[in-house]
Amino acid sequence: MNNISGNNREETLSRLIKSLMHIYNDMAQEYLELASKTSKGNIRKVLIEFSEEARQDIKKLEELIKTGVSNFKISNEEMGIISHLEPKIDELDDEEKLIFDAIKKSEELQGLYKLIINEYKDEKINEVFNQLISHENYRRKELQELYENMVIKDEW
Repeated sequence: MNNISGNNREETLSRLIKSLMHIYNDMAQEYLELASKTSKGNIRKVLIEFSEEARQDIKKLEELIKTGVSNFKISNEEMGIISHLEPKIDELDDEEKLIFDAIKKSEELQGLYKLIINEYKDEKINEVFNQLISHENYRRKELQELYENMVIKDEW
């Protein structure tokens, strides 16, 4: 069965998964780089944990490719929740900008995963991408809390 693009579904999914693996690898590296730049221990700890979690998610995607491929919903309230937090970018320092960008990337990944789940009606795909959505949702909420504390409450 072909997908919306008209291409072979297995080839398309394989390309999507490989692209996602690159994205997660970049995210893991970005989290470590940001962690090395921050002087705040609590932020450093969270970012290092996120880097390791992103590496674990890469392993799940690798396993999906190895084994072949034969409804988690995020509410509207959860998606786009940072819109009320969006700052004037020139008012943010480098750490705040990076955290804000990470939040936006997490939301974008969740949206992409939902599209994949809707496109590929497969139990194994659903399981992996629902888990990735759950991980991104967790990371996004944690990043939002850091962001709110840094920018809005200025408690850090």
